[in-house]
Amino acid sequence: RDATAVMGAYRRATAPGAALRFVFEGASLTLVPGPGAGEIEVSVDEGAPRHFSLDGQPVQLVRGWQQKRHDVVLTAIAGEVSVDALTVQYPWRPSPWLILGTAGLLVAAIYVLMRTLRRR
Repeated sequence: RDATAVMGAYRRATAPGAALRFVFEGASLTLVPGPGAGEIEVSVDEGAPRHFSLDGQPVQLVRGWQQKRHDVVLTAIAGEVSVDALTVQYPWRPSPWLILGTAGLLVAAIYVLMRTLRRR
């Protein structure tokens, strides 16, 4: 347990080759490593593994992918590998209310502009 961890504790690899397998749904995935410095390989959707060095700073593992289910395998390669958090992000999509509100403001602005021009 560690009070500074996002979820109250870190998950640590006990040996090189230790793997974390999970599925996420979204367009990007960021790893927030715990203390220590280590090296990992990450494979997404059975693709070629990518190598990352951990130095305590967040690492973007996946970015700009299709928003769908992705299978991830994170494998400890060397050093002290610990995971504090994994964050998933979705692409920004405007809400229908935002679109309607913007359209309403545009119509109102055009109306005011037309009335102003007619008075001249």
